[in-house]
Amino acid sequence: MTYIQKALFIYDDEESAYLCLIKDNSYGCVCKNVDINTFLNNPTSFKTDAQHILLSCTNENIHKVLQEAVKHEYSIGFLPLSKDKDLIRAYSLSSILSENLEIALRDELELIDLIECENEFYHLKIRLGDIPLIQSMHKEDSFFIKTKKAFGQFLSLKLFNYDFETSNKEIKTAASGLMIANHAHGSSIVNALFKDTSMREGKMSMILVSPSSILQYIYFLSSIFHFSSESKKLPESVSFLKSEKFNILSADIPVRLDNLIDKSSPICFELKKEAVKINASTEFWEKNPKRSNEKEVSKISALPDEKERVKYTKAHLPFFAVASAERFKELFLILRDDAKINSQYLMLMFLSTILATIGLFANSAAVVIGAMVLAPLMTPIVAFAMGTLRGEEEMLRYALYKIALGVFVALSASALMSMLLPQIELTSELKARINPTLLDLGVAIFSGIAAAYTKSHKSIRDSLAGVAIAVALVPPLATAGIGLGRGEFYVFYGAFLLFFTNLIGISLAATITFQFLGFSNAVKSKKSLIAVSLLLAIITYPLYLSYHDIIDKYELNLILKQNRYLVDDKYIIIKNANLVHKGDIDVIHLKLLLRDALNRDELEQLKQKIQLGSKRKIYLHIETEYIL
Repeated sequence: MTYIQKALFIYDDEESAYLCLIKDNSYGCVCKNVDINTFLNNPTSFKTDAQHILLSCTNENIHKVLQEAVKHEYSIGFLPLSKDKDLIRAYSLSSILSENLEIALRDELELIDLIECENEFYHLKIRLGDIPLIQSMHKEDSFFIKTKKAFGQFLSLKLFNYDFETSNKEIKTAASGLMIANHAHGSSIVNALFKDTSMREGKMSMILVSPSSILQYIYFLSSIFHFSSESKKLPESVSFLKSEKFNILSADIPVRLDNLIDKSSPICFELKKEAVKINASTEFWEKNPKRSNEKEVSKISALPDEKERVKYTKAHLPFFAVASAERFKELFLILRDDAKINSQYLMLMFLSTILATIGLFANSAAVVIGAMVLAPLMTPIVAFAMGTLRGEEEMLRYALYKIALGVFVALSASALMSMLLPQIELTSELKARINPTLLDLGVAIFSGIAAAYTKSHKSIRDSLAGVAIAVALVPPLATAGIGLGRGEFYVFYGAFLLFFTNLIGISLAATITFQFLGFSNAVKSKKSLIAVSLLLAIITYPLYLSYHDIIDKYELNLILKQNRYLVDDKYIIIKNANLVHKGDIDVIHLKLLLRDALNRDELEQLKQKIQLGSKRKIYLHIETEYIL
């Protein structure tokens, strides 16, 4: 490795930690120490001493020296102090001073491009407008003030009109803010966004952030944290351009240059190719490869066009996105058809109910799942949710009629089937659908979210069948019909409560999800939403009681299994216990492990021991196993 033999050490702090290192450097370089003000007063007078500058200054003074280095053809080696994080990141330098000095003295100078604006040169980045929680704040601000400013910008986020020219085209759009740079540096987020840039390719890059809502901006922030350098797809709301020129024509947009200088638009940026020679680390040169004949790049599909931007720049961004007219029209036409009754719907309701009823009686989970896939009841429920959101009375009315008719067909078909078939004991598939709890409401809510999301994205609409399997609408109806046909009201009540829970949970969740997805900025049919919410509140109570019963059963089973009962010197081990509430009476099904048989009196003593601590009257149903 060879090193530069003569250099100027320019500093703005007489206590610079590099002074001693340079004086006694081991690289054979003769360095002349020059105060920053002395150099700037007459930069040409030092050309005879050396043409290479070792620069250890604040960012403001680096900017000033940079201008003179370009004009007078000085080369530069940067010597940042450990506090100069921006400079260290920009040129992939070290926090160890001696390592930086070795790099700055290498005789491996390469030309780099700089961004020129109003006859001045910039080497970090340029920001226009607002990019909250990403853009740099003033360094003199405290952490509290920085946070307050960032969230203030975030909550008042709006889009500006941006009219600008590149070397080859003119663009009129709207964005909250943009950044211009010609290399990746700074935070990991900025590095990811400017991943495909280089200070030696003859182009500078522009990143535009153009969210349609605050929610979409939140999604943008979360997405760039896992936006890898290997990913070719830009995060949502982000556009990317690469050109030799960016002429910002819009007026009065705030501009921040190199985290240092504040200006406002209109303003023009052009690339100064091969502007200055520098030394830098091996890592820096790897990140900034030399390229030639780079074409202008334009990835702007996420930007609103000149017509669309009108609705985004009138006021602050809404919390929820507004779906495009084309996307809304497509989904609305599909849901309007889904809300209408047709012969195919009635036939599928009948067939899926018959199939579910047979599966329930046969205790076959596979047959029941097949009925779930076949059932068409999910589509009018999703249509009802959209009608609620948009206040579309016709869609609401048709969807309710379709749901009611589907329920009638399912109850009638399953009740008839149960009367035609011989009396069969309740199977586990039937019992599983007569005791709904708050857990079932949770399933319904998340299924409603999944249903609305699936329906609103064309590429995944086929997944709606999977959502129908998760939530199970027809099997509870078939179970309720079986209860009607057999005259067992508790079966009808429990199963129909499960169906109604699914219906209400899906409707409410799908309505809110459609709003999040931008199909309306507010719920238009307030009456429908209030009615659904009240019904949800009403059904929550019996669901809570049922859930509480599960907890009671679990605790009782745990307590009884942990106890060993002694009755007339006979040890009794409870292998299993199951509690069933019937009015004011608790029936406990016990499976006992015994060595000796129990007589009537001993069984009564066992009952009294178990009765202790219970305020309700209990009956025991006992099965025994003997240990020999």
